[in-house]
Amino acid sequence: MRAQSIGDERVLPEDIEASFSDIVVPDEFTRQLGPAVNSGMSILIYGPAGNGKTTVAEKVAHIFDSVIYVPHAIEVNGTIIKVFDGSVHESVEVENPPVER
Repeated sequence: MRAQSIGDERVLPEDIEASFSDIVVPDEFTRQLGPAVNSGMSILIYGPAGNGKTTVAEKVAHIFDSVIYVPHAIEVNGTIIKVFDGSVHESVEVENPPVER
């Protein structure tokens, strides 16, 4: 998972505008969001409950074409740890899955 990155994918202003076209957000917000999204780094979204943090995070996530592959589970010292959570991850059918390095 560490070897995967969406850092090489560039998001255009039109992509952001299209993603947010069904909700009302200030133009300044989408202008500031572009450089943050294109930085390839984490974005901290904070504020009180009910101000749209989850909506913004979901819309940003859907802008990208890239997929990050998350294992269903890993084994550590004989213990199975479930990683994939169907409530936050989407299952993707892949013909040629990535090979472990």
